[in-house]
Amino acid sequence: MFRRYSGKTNGRFASWLAILILTWSIFGCSSSVLIADRYALANNFTRLTIPGQGYTHVIYLKEQSSANRWHVYIEGDGLPWISKRFIARDPTPKQPLMLNLMNQDPISNIYLGRPCYHGMVIESNCNPWLWTHGRYSKQVVTSMVSALNKLIHSRHIKQVTLIGHSGGGTLAVLMAERIKEVDTIITLAGNLDVRAWTEQHGYTTLKGSLSPAQRTSLPKSIREYHFIGDKDQVIPQHAILQYANKRPSACLNVIHNCTHRDCWENYWIPILVSVANGQGCRGINP
Repeated sequence: MFRRYSGKTNGRFASWLAILILTWSIFGCSSSVLIADRYALANNFTRLTIPGQGYTHVIYLKEQSSANRWHVYIEGDGLPWISKRFIARDPTPKQPLMLNLMNQDPISNIYLGRPCYHGMVIESNCNPWLWTHGRYSKQVVTSMVSALNKLIHSRHIKQVTLIGHSGGGTLAVLMAERIKEVDTIITLAGNLDVRAWTEQHGYTTLKGSLSPAQRTSLPKSIREYHFIGDKDQVIPQHAILQYANKRPSACLNVIHNCTHRDCWENYWIPILVSVANGQGCRGINP
């Protein structure tokens, strides 16, 4: 059983969460971990575990060239909740979109798992707050930065592009300023304004989580490319537009006929080519 989480909250929420945790343990999704591992094995990714700060992170890695630049992929939120009442036992996504995109990528790449994802939920420090209300918290960001910095230093990586889908895009932006090798960010349907997202869907505020829209702009040395589908019903497009307009180094590209998750595999190589050529704001053709 997980220990009680340390995030700040009120007594009513603490009681409510305690009730959820009692029922939460019967809803497992360990098959998600096997899906990711089998996919990685089938496509010649190397699986590693690396300590962050307080948590262990699962890493899938594919070294494909001797270039100094590496692409680091961060998955979406996966399955934090099974329903409005029940928290998932393991939030690992059942359909790892970012592994699919990595497999197309000709550049050496890394899939960086979050705290408590990919089977690491068994660690004593893990608790449901880390993948529900605290999914973008300082604790999560700090541990992911620590794990990635260890990998960067051990492999002498000089340049890093952070790539995130949905909530992975949130984390990519929050991590970027804390890793000196990062000079480019790519988000796909990124949740860049967490408050606007919760308000649009009537979700409970993610107390304890950080939001890119409420933070200062990243250094101008970091290029930001944000892509969203014109049929995305999950992320509020106006919020991403407002985010990009306030940041001179950021550009927004709306992809025709894309939903929140579908179509990115078709557009991925054109997106990578356009960003590499510095043309990520000019429109993408599959």
